[in-house]
Amino acid sequence: MEVTEGVKLRGGVFNLTDETYWWWSDVQGLTATSAVRDLFTQPGRNYAVSLTVDF
Repeated sequence: MEVTEGVKLRGGVFNLTDETYWWWSDVQGLTATSAVRDLFTQPGRNYAVSLTVDF
């Protein structure tokens, strides 16, 4: 959304369903039963807002 000329506001909700998942590149080589596998999960539901100002 462009607030004014040169100022943009963006927002988003990520992982809306709060699923547990891993990036393949993070867990390649680990077995499905590895004790440390859960250390590589991605964030649950999260939100982000950004403001960009162009001069």
